[in-house]
Amino acid sequence: MFLNVTSHYKQKFSILSERLKKELIDFQENTDKWKNNITQTLLEHVIIEVANGKNTEQSSEYQSFSFPARNAVDGSLSSFSHTSSQTNPYWLVDLGTVYAVKRIEVFARIDCCGYYIHDMDITVGSTTNNMKLCTHYKGPASTKERIMLSCNKTVDGRFVKLSIFGKKSIMALAEVKVFAFV
Repeated sequence: MFLNVTSHYKQKFSILSERLKKELIDFQENTDKWKNNITQTLLEHVIIEVANGKNTEQSSEYQSFSFPARNAVDGSLSSFSHTSSQTNPYWLVDLGTVYAVKRIEVFARIDCCGYYIHDMDITVGSTTNNMKLCTHYKGPASTKERIMLSCNKTVDGRFVKLSIFGKKSIMALAEVKVFAFV
């Protein structure tokens, strides 16, 4: 009788053990799928800065090349780009490839003249002739201000342009950072 009970429990234990192994294997497979899905989702939503050191241009340069457009993507807040006083001044960066642009950060000069940044359209496009509005900044900015601007919706583009339209103005930018999904 004792052997019967023992073999009965061994058999039940064996069945439970097999079920547990199967459930553990299923759990591991589901966990791996879950990890892969989370990783993929995170990768699809990683935002990085893509303008630093890229090619730039601006509508004019104040005082013969003293303040070139490239100063706004050199990583330093102590240098700056600066246009002459003109109608429709602009600054442009070529990101080198198309990105899904989400956010732009603009840093005003740290020594003076933050108010130069005002009534500014930020546009993004795959070519300079095909730009879409990302957002508008009314301003004016303050000296040393960091302006964080999100696109109304993500815009795909290679070029990002900051423009002041219709007014004789100066555009002076300490730094411009473009954040995009990768």
